[in-house]
Amino acid sequence: MNRVAVISAFTTLLYVLTATSAFAQTAGDGEHPADSIQQTQKEGQTGDLKSKVEYSANDSIRFDVEGKKILLWGNAKINYETTQLEAPYIEIDWTTNTLHAETRPDSSGKDVKPVFADDGENFTARQIDYNFTTKKGRINEVITSEGDGYVHGQVVKKDTNDVYYIHGGDYTTCDLEHPHFSLHASKLKVIPNNKIITGPAYLVIEDVPTPLALPFGLFPNKKEQRSGILMPSYGETKTLGFSLRDGGYFFAINDYINLQVRGDVYSLGSWGLRTASNYAVRYRFRGTLSAGYSSLKFGEKEFPDYSERNDFFIRWNHSVDAKALPGSQFSANVNITSSDYYRNNSLQANEALNNDFSSSIAYSKSFRGTPFNMNLNLRHHQNVQSHQVELSLPQLTLTMNRLTPKPRAGKKGLFSNAGISYTMSMKNDINLLDTIPLSHYTLRDTRKGIRHSIPLSNSFRVFKYFTWSQSAQYNEYWYFETTHKDWDPETHTVQSQTVQQFSAARDWGVGTSLNTKVYGMVGFGKNAWIQAIRHVATPSVGMSWRPDFSKPGYGYYNTVQRDTIPNYDVYSIYEQGMFGGPAKGKSGLINFGVQNNVEMKVRPAADDTTGQAKKIKLIDNLSVSTAYNLAADSIQWQPINIQARATPLPFLNVTFGSAYSPYVTDTQNRTLNRLEILENKRLARLVNMRASIDLSLSHKGAKTEGSTPGISPGLFPIAGQVDFSIPWTLRMNYIVNYTKQLPESTLQQTLAFNGDLSLTPKWKASFYSGYDLTKGQFSYTTITINRDLHCWEMSFFYIPFGSRQSYNLSIRVKAPVLQDLKITKRKDWVDQSILR
Repeated sequence: MNRVAVISAFTTLLYVLTATSAFAQTAGDGEHPADSIQQTQKEGQTGDLKSKVEYSANDSIRFDVEGKKILLWGNAKINYETTQLEAPYIEIDWTTNTLHAETRPDSSGKDVKPVFADDGENFTARQIDYNFTTKKGRINEVITSEGDGYVHGQVVKKDTNDVYYIHGGDYTTCDLEHPHFSLHASKLKVIPNNKIITGPAYLVIEDVPTPLALPFGLFPNKKEQRSGILMPSYGETKTLGFSLRDGGYFFAINDYINLQVRGDVYSLGSWGLRTASNYAVRYRFRGTLSAGYSSLKFGEKEFPDYSERNDFFIRWNHSVDAKALPGSQFSANVNITSSDYYRNNSLQANEALNNDFSSSIAYSKSFRGTPFNMNLNLRHHQNVQSHQVELSLPQLTLTMNRLTPKPRAGKKGLFSNAGISYTMSMKNDINLLDTIPLSHYTLRDTRKGIRHSIPLSNSFRVFKYFTWSQSAQYNEYWYFETTHKDWDPETHTVQSQTVQQFSAARDWGVGTSLNTKVYGMVGFGKNAWIQAIRHVATPSVGMSWRPDFSKPGYGYYNTVQRDTIPNYDVYSIYEQGMFGGPAKGKSGLINFGVQNNVEMKVRPAADDTTGQAKKIKLIDNLSVSTAYNLAADSIQWQPINIQARATPLPFLNVTFGSAYSPYVTDTQNRTLNRLEILENKRLARLVNMRASIDLSLSHKGAKTEGSTPGISPGLFPIAGQVDFSIPWTLRMNYIVNYTKQLPESTLQQTLAFNGDLSLTPKWKASFYSGYDLTKGQFSYTTITINRDLHCWEMSFFYIPFGSRQSYNLSIRVKAPVLQDLKITKRKDWVDQSILR
């Protein structure tokens, strides 16, 4: 509620309260002391009161019939409906038809001021006088909140139209009774739920007037959103010249949609324009839509290094309330940009460093009463460095939920867990370059295909402790193009061409597996700190089989002769297909694997009120797997894969993965059909290895969830989002990749780290950086320093080196209503990194 409207409601209350003669006539003369005297003016005693009026005082209430006054002392209160007046002293004078409330000291000598509240809103004043006949009032030294700010007035007068005139007024966003800063004006006019008008005003900081002045002020005072000017920020770069950025206008169109238009202007001829709109209809949908275009000119036209860049971006986020479309969902997340827009225009360093952009428009529907579901997607992905753009227009998926036989009452047979499902996927993709106009591409440049998949599965218990699973998979591919290859004797190359024709292919395979769980436990007693350690092993063995679909009888593969010597290559006519095609070669794999989990139970801490032992996962998962191909004539053993994940401490997460080959290689890194264990007396040789260590530390009680190393902070910290209560945090991520191949091996090591430190309750420093141990150089690095100045804040953002080297120093008011009251000094990276 608007605070000026609260004052109006207060004066209306006084008029309703005092305009009844019965209120004075029924009171007897005298003074009535009490610890808490309460009286009630009940409904029906007068025709003017719609609800009962309650008044009380902790000290005493005096009814002076001869003087026609009511006097209330000591925490005096008057309540009527949702409004309340509270003051150390309240006096109602029926002779002059006025009410008087004033400030008085309490027993400790501290001044207690009158306070008026209505529906959760309140204001304080040193003295309140009101004439309920003329409906005019006078309030001295009032303090009331207005939105994100506060109004201080020496003398406030109210006329019959509920317009307030303030003499010696201040507007501030500081919540102190004696604010750090304010905009001071000798005269203010407040029109409730409309606007605040001031005469000449100037900025006051710590009671010191400054030369920063305005000839007049006009501040909207409405509860709903309103249109208004968006003030620009000024700056200078050597490349683009002087600038005014982010200036524009905000349009409050209606309760469902708004629009803001911002622009940039540079003294050397460059410009930019951006729009953003938020829209929402409750219980139906909501979203944001923004777009931008810039025309940047670098250098002088008379010089050879002159260039122009025209860039754009489009963003759209849309979501539908689940209640609006029962059984259906629609969402959109579109982010399309030209290659250099963010690099040339963004003020956020992390945006400028982003190279990949993706979009998705999705619609899904569940068909009631059936097991079928449909998903329709339009997808987009682009890389601004390679200029590659991938479009999927559209991608349709139709699925059938797994169907199982109806169980018999009290019986469970071998096929009780059997099930069948179905999935149909259709895609229409195109790959293009954003440097080539779309008009150069045709329908022949798209890749189209449909795949049908029907999986069947079943499982049941054998010998009580084992689970036996069976599965089968059938796939069918529909394509509208196939690949045909010929040998060109003139160029001595194989020429490939696309044949426009419908073709269908099919493949299938079957599999079975057997697994169980083995438990092992070592106990150390309930009095020991480590009470027990439990190991769970899950061994499994399985077999899968697939025929050789490259045989001539299937018609899925052709041969092409290379050169004049009979030398044939076998190729799939579906090798360019969206989903590939049936695989070449027979496969009969026997799979071996074991998964391990290790937990430790420790004694509860002394301050643990539950008294229950605590479980700690020493090894979340340690798995070893390999396979043997019965159908292969050589190189039958598959690589041995070892995967591990562990959280030995709450703040430490370790992941590990490696692959080992049981076969030796020659000097050209070709795998030979000779086992390592026979030639080199070792089970297998290391092929590659990857390990990651994540460390997340913080002061006790601080939350670090969701903090991922590698995510850089924004350029400008948002007001109010810096948490000074957390003393410190530190997050580190170490990654090592090792590949062992002849003639040389490769080793890559990277270290990323970020954190923050509260130097004092009002100072906080944060950092983000990384170091490439292989190249011996730092990655993108930022340093941020924030200072809490109560109603102001200072932030310093610094990129010390690299292509984005820059800094930004800003001192500004926290409250958004005065976001343009700031001092900024910065050095932009545009001069160093713009493409020429």
